[in-house]
Amino acid sequence: MPGKTFVTLGPSLSYQEANTILPDAIYLPPIKCGDLLHLLRLKPARLLIIDGFFENAAAVWHKEILYAIEQGVEIYGASSMGALRAAELHTFQMQGIGEIYEQYATGTINDDDEVAILHQPEEFHFKPVTDAMVNIRFTIQQALIEDSLCEEDAAVLLASAKSLCYKERTLQRACEMTGLQYMSKAGLVKFKTWLDKGGYVDQKKRDAITALKLLNNNKSINELSLANLASKTVLLRTLNKQTACEPFYINRAWLPLPEKVCIAAKKIPELFPLLQRLSYLLATVYEQTLQTKLSTHHTSAFAMDNHMNSMQWRRDNDCSDEDYDAMMTVLTSIQAYIQTTPDNDKTLFNDLLLISSKLSGIYASINPKSIDDLLLAQQETATIQYKLLTYIAQLWQMIIKTNNKHDTLSADYLKRHSEEFRHKKQLTTKESLEQWMLENDLDQMAYAKLIATSLQFEHFIFRNNIELKSELNKLETHHFLLYALRITGTYPLAKQLIE
Repeated sequence: MPGKTFVTLGPSLSYQEANTILPDAIYLPPIKCGDLLHLLRLKPARLLIIDGFFENAAAVWHKEILYAIEQGVEIYGASSMGALRAAELHTFQMQGIGEIYEQYATGTINDDDEVAILHQPEEFHFKPVTDAMVNIRFTIQQALIEDSLCEEDAAVLLASAKSLCYKERTLQRACEMTGLQYMSKAGLVKFKTWLDKGGYVDQKKRDAITALKLLNNNKSINELSLANLASKTVLLRTLNKQTACEPFYINRAWLPLPEKVCIAAKKIPELFPLLQRLSYLLATVYEQTLQTKLSTHHTSAFAMDNHMNSMQWRRDNDCSDEDYDAMMTVLTSIQAYIQTTPDNDKTLFNDLLLISSKLSGIYASINPKSIDDLLLAQQETATIQYKLLTYIAQLWQMIIKTNNKHDTLSADYLKRHSEEFRHKKQLTTKESLEQWMLENDLDQMAYAKLIATSLQFEHFIFRNNIELKSELNKLETHHFLLYALRITGTYPLAKQLIE
């Protein structure tokens, strides 16, 4: 997988056509926010951005692209979202290709909606439903060249097309809007006849083909200057954390086996939420270690048993030397950080362990009489759950003790979180909530504490608000979900579930 060329493609050109031009590339759906950070885990050599999502999902961030360039990835853009981003970032070593890119780069066109279209979903091959404004422009320009349209009618048609929302914009509708009120009957018939004979210019497709041919000829950007292009803002660090704690965003046969295992782990509903919680805690604590001057030489690592050093363990977990070294960098740093924090608070540890067990449903399934009963039951019957609960409590406790930001959440915020929690757990009636509280040995005061602690995790860990005051200007590519699977022993179990 390292060293491959990836292409994000959707309505501009079919995968089949693209594959005949650049057969060695790996084709991905249109790119969206976060996808590029996921992709960096696969160590690509080149990325060609053609199509991208932008409304139903956040568009790919400029900083994602800049960070990828920092990591030595050659980034090209053409045709659609790629042309737009390349025009915005061409001074930062993103290379634009094609006529549409040139029009954006020179300021001939400026609006995002010039390349936006409505299209069908992936199962219908992203088939376009509307026409891109740029395609309409190039079509009208070609009609002028071929004397199938006069200048006056061309201006009226362009204005009509531009006035339409991209979701409704087609050249046919622009013609209908213009009609005989603004065009002569002869002029309209002449233009439509020309269109019927194949006059329509699909410039987005042409530019996509041009870009693929260029990459197939192995033309490369001049040597990249791997300077600090992307400021490591809290938003970028938060996005990087989110992608590092998630499976790869699509499931494909060509994915490396560890990525497939992470996707398969979602099929274990009793474990996956805990695995993600542990992933976020590993990421949060590790990021805090980067802000602390710690010794770089450690002999112990967080959550690592002696057998994890064995070659058999590495084989069972498909763990290459590079993967192992990256994981050990994280775990030894966390262990060193743990040793610098105040002594463990057994009461807080037990509280957090109980809360995790109740939020995950483990507590109700066991109905223990005490914390010792809960731990004993987990040790004897569910080693993975036991590890997850204890690791989560240990790291969560450390974050609470080393950060004085957990007492700032408003009553309104707590109320909204309680409502979201009840909706998620389907506790929408008074009776269902009371039954859930009974199953988890909670009175009103204990329930309020559980909601407050849950919100602290949501606000400071999941949403990364703990980093708002951080001045860290560093970003690393890790796979914390994969680390969580391996250190808890979940990896071999999830591996069996790969389809």
